[in-house]
Amino acid sequence: MQRCGRAKMPDEAQQEYLDATVAQADDELTAGQRVAYTATVEAIRRVAMALMEFPRDQRAAQYQIIRKNFQAAMRESGVEGPMADAWLNSTIIGIQALVTEIETSGGAAGGQA
Repeated sequence: MQRCGRAKMPDEAQQEYLDATVAQADDELTAGQRVAYTATVEAIRRVAMALMEFPRDQRAAQYQIIRKNFQAAMRESGVEGPMADAWLNSTIIGIQALVTEIETSGGAAGGQA
């Protein structure tokens, strides 16, 4: 991955939203599900922040690469099937949503807040 510029970290409101989302899930999930959910939220956050280092016009092309990398890692671990596909789809959507939110708020040469 070529890196350009410096990523803007989620602002306080974005961080509160992410923390509240994890807290809400904590109330509804088993301990094992909670660990998986928290790891997914962190993966979404890390990947979205890495994408912010690309010029805006190059970010969309990265989603297919990210998807293939996640899929390969899952297969290597023996994780396949409809549940794995659903996780992968929702994770990619989550990454796209967070990138859009950061761009909209003005991060990484995004729009106006």
